[in-house]
Amino acid sequence: MTRPTGILHMLLCTLIAVLVLASPAFAHAEFQGSSPAADALLDTLPETVSLRFSEPVGVLTMEWLLPDGTRSAAEASAKPDELSISAPPETGRGTYVLNWRVASADGHPVGGALVFSVGEVTGGAELDLPATAIPSIAARYLAVISMVLAVGGALYAAMIAPLPPVAARLGRTSALAALPLAGIALGAYGLDLLGRGFPALLSPAPWIAAVSAPRGWGLVAGAVAALIAGSSLRGRGVALFALGLGTMSLAVSGHASVGPDRWIGQPLMALHAAALIFWIGGLPPLIASISRSNNLRTLHRFSNVALPAVIVLVASGVGLITIRGVDVATLIGSNWGKLLAFKLVLVACMLVLALLNKTRLTPALTAAPLATQTRLRRSIGAEIALGMVVLLVAMCFRLTPPPGAERATDPIHLHLHGAEVMADVTFSDAPPGAINITIHFADGGAGPLLPKEASLSFSDILAGIGPIKIDAELTPEGTWQAGPLTLPTEGPWEMKLSVLITDFVQSTLTATFAKPEDR
Repeated sequence: MTRPTGILHMLLCTLIAVLVLASPAFAHAEFQGSSPAADALLDTLPETVSLRFSEPVGVLTMEWLLPDGTRSAAEASAKPDELSISAPPETGRGTYVLNWRVASADGHPVGGALVFSVGEVTGGAELDLPATAIPSIAARYLAVISMVLAVGGALYAAMIAPLPPVAARLGRTSALAALPLAGIALGAYGLDLLGRGFPALLSPAPWIAAVSAPRGWGLVAGAVAALIAGSSLRGRGVALFALGLGTMSLAVSGHASVGPDRWIGQPLMALHAAALIFWIGGLPPLIASISRSNNLRTLHRFSNVALPAVIVLVASGVGLITIRGVDVATLIGSNWGKLLAFKLVLVACMLVLALLNKTRLTPALTAAPLATQTRLRRSIGAEIALGMVVLLVAMCFRLTPPPGAERATDPIHLHLHGAEVMADVTFSDAPPGAINITIHFADGGAGPLLPKEASLSFSDILAGIGPIKIDAELTPEGTWQAGPLTLPTEGPWEMKLSVLITDFVQSTLTATFAKPEDR
């Protein structure tokens, strides 16, 4: 053996020896199970909880999320390859979540969540209102107002009378503002869905989440409706088309758009929205028309169209309340019911003013035109102000679920698409609760694909839960199934689907989902 060859041989042997000796130091601790088992349904609270790992670990954080929504620090003691955790405080029946984060011997952090229930599976108490909710509501409110003013003005011009100059300028301004306001509302809604701060707007995640949800489509449709209404196109057909888009923008999401009664809820919501757009959107042009010479004729024409609109508004509203299917006591006792009662009081005040305008002030225009015009402007101005508050209250229904919302447990369907693999994922129910998961795989060209392995992990970043991991199993029918898996909050949940396509090719697909939009 020559000297250079001998040196190379010695270096190679040394390198192999170093790698072999060092390999344990580079291994990460693997979670190997727990007691009680994940998703266990117990009769009583366990005295202790244990987590098993492939090697000794050090505790970074341990915290309980309790069924009443409170949090409690967990105390852990280390044993060989196991952590023993003190039992959570007794808070009754429901779902308990242990969020854990440990460090393996090489310092690598490993985190997860253990979920089990005592007596029954619940979603836990509602978490505090996220900081992203208020900006989302405010941005959507401004976007909806711009649409209502633009479309309402176009309907007024097509069905009542030509727009006065000030009303025409308001309509054009609202139409021009609709698109940027819809963009702002989309971004704020995406942040609200993901529970992230404003810097996240620089990433595509909140925008994708927003446009993937029905409310996101609604914001886009509302902006298009406003642009059509404010364009140079005129005529009743154009105005009615803009009204249709504007109506759809409000009807595609909300409480009425989910659950078994959505087949009637969405049409009722569409009628409700159409009447509201005409009434509130038509009042600014009406108040600008009072000083005109033909004001009496204009008021009568508006009243003749507004009366059927108000009847539709009230009837559809009653229908939307009725399909909730809850008794009056439950409705009144809920926060949603109290918000609804406030909205009804505001609408009742608007009806009283409208009745006053029709029966007292409009007939008085002939006898005392100047004095009556001033009173009529004030009355219609108050009606407009009340209408704006009604719209704001309607946006605030996002803050609280309606009574009976737990009945809306339709399956959730997700389509995930990557370069090498596509997956159709179906969740048996909406979170929170125990959920079964079914997965159908295809290759990147939509052809058949049979992966070697598949696993999922779920994290609720807003609540600080996860990752919750579960392996999927291949069924004899060729589909992959996992569960039941308990997701203890409504989300939004970030899901990672890891697919081992071959021994050498692995793909990871990601998606964000939550309880279907019912606000």
